Amino acid sequence: MNKYEGGIAVLQDTRESGKEISEILLSTLGGRGIYLGVLPTPAMSVALESGVATVGIAVTASHNPWRDNGLKVIGPNGYKLTVEQERSLEELMLSSDVVDSQPPGVYSKYDGESLYVNRIVSMFEEGALSGLKVVVDPANGAAFRTAPEIMRRLGADVTEVHNSPDGRNINYHCGALHPEVVGGYVSSLGCDVGIALDGDADRCMVVDMVGELIPGDAALYLLSKGLRGDDEGVVGTLMSNSSLESSVLAAGLGFVRAPVGDRNISREMRRTGWSLGGEPSGHVLMSSGLPTGDGLVTAINLIIGGVDFKARLDGWCLAPQENRSVRVKTKPPLESLAGLQGVVFKAKSAGVQRVLLRYSGTEPLLRILVEASDSELAKIWADQLVEIAEKSI
Repeated sequence: MNKYEGGIAVLQDTRESGKEISEILLSTLGGRGIYLGVLPTPAMSVALESGVATVGIAVTASHNPWRDNGLKVIGPNGYKLTVEQERSLEELMLSSDVVDSQPPGVYSKYDGESLYVNRIVSMFEEGALSGLKVVVDPANGAAFRTAPEIMRRLGADVTEVHNSPDGRNINYHCGALHPEVVGGYVSSLGCDVGIALDGDADRCMVVDMVGELIPGDAALYLLSKGLRGDDEGVVGTLMSNSSLESSVLAAGLGFVRAPVGDRNISREMRRTGWSLGGEPSGHVLMSSGLPTGDGLVTAINLIIGGVDFKARLDGWCLAPQENRSVRVKTKPPLESLAGLQGVVFKAKSAGVQRVLLRYSGTEPLLRILVEASDSELAKIWADQLVEIAEKSI
């Protein structure tokens, strides 16, 4: 049997175009199609591990604006397909000699929401969040129903914000892209913690009781404290702060950097056998969680350790880092841009520790990261890189 045969599940986030794209996919799949509903991307892993389908397609553009949309293909084991597998699948779909035995037509539906909610609740002890006042901001996205319900079933007193999707307000001045917003609610309402998810809820940002952000790398550092064993470690990315790397290594754990992207982190975690990996954006993978990563699961694990994050960090802080995004019309090879590379050389000669330039995989943007021992030095050179990038690309 072809490895892509069998039921194919489809879920979507709340974007205006999501329903139409899902309907087209499901109609084409016919009897093989199984519609799970409006759900977080990690709900697909739950459906696949439960045997609801063989593979899955999440119709989502994650943290991007509502006008964007796309597909995330989840393989039979609950992991995202590799780039090579996606290309192989695309070639198979475009091949003229492929005949699907299932005609287009009526598809089936499955209560993916109950399956997902029950699965996540079962991962934690009953009443794990009892006594906590929590603000949940699902960014008018895929978790607008599931996140508050899960938190309440675990005992939390939940205040919901930005949970009224209209198809166009997903990620708009809310959620993980704007954690300062949920921070404002936490401080004004006197809550214990705030959780801000992105549009498809596979990543999150957490704010403390005074509304201050716990950076993604700081959250990863706190989670790493729970690792035990000589053969454990953390998988970061090229974007990870150097303080995370040095602290993890000092604790006797391993640390490696993977290319940006959760599928690269996942692959490296499987290669090393390590239990934890993540990105500064708040996308965390845990071997005890789901293969695709789940923003709410990350937040709950972080909160269970205690909501006095400053005390838990005990003075630990990130190395000064500046991040910029420059909109580009084209994406020429970065090594071909002599002016830009010249500024990188000068920055490092001036004492900058790290410079990372990369194009966004989903948007017409050049990402710039500058890390230095001094925040003003990092800012000066980040600004210069932005200036030359705007002229060069």
